[in-house]
Amino acid sequence: MNVERHPSTIMPRYLWPAILGIARATIAAHECGEECRLCPAYPAGKCGRLAAARRLATDPEMLAAEREAQR
Repeated sequence: MNVERHPSTIMPRYLWPAILGIARATIAAHECGEECRLCPAYPAGKCGRLAAARRLATDPEMLAAEREAQR
C-alpha cells in the first residue's frame, strides 16, 4: 500500500487535518500562557513542540489536505 507521507510526520495524508488541529491547539495554548508537556525540557521560548506546530500550521501541503477534507 502506497500512502503519501509528509516530511514532518509519519501519519498518512487523511490524518493531516487532525494533525493541523493539534498544531493549532498547541499554538493557542502557548499564546494563552499555558505550558505544553514538553516545555520544561526546553529553555524559555524554545519549545520544540511549538516550533513544529508553527511549521505545520503554515505548511502548504498540510493546508491543502485540510481543504480537501473539508469538501
